[in-house]
Amino acid sequence: MNQTPAFFRQPYPLSPDTAMSTSETLYCYHCGRHHPREEMRQIETKSGKKWRCIKSIQATRRSSAQRDAFGKTVTTINRAENQTRIKARLDAERLVAGSSGSV
Repeated sequence: MNQTPAFFRQPYPLSPDTAMSTSETLYCYHCGRHHPREEMRQIETKSGKKWRCIKSIQATRRSSAQRDAFGKTVTTINRAENQTRIKARLDAERLVAGSSGSV
């Protein structure tokens, strides 16, 4: 059973099977992820208008402890995604290096 609070869960994991085109998604400057346009709101900042996901906007209305937990969750997700990308790149480089040597 998943014990993660609902507002921490990623509703649309972007995997190769479910990835949407960038025209259907927008980048959230706050959490650093792409979300469907319906989950985004444009907000005014000091440097102009930016897109932010509803989930991150709602998270700012929570207690400090809950906001910290939200930030740690997003960080964990981002680290895992980056590690997956790094591993895939290294695996591809090893494949290329291994195949070029066996001609």
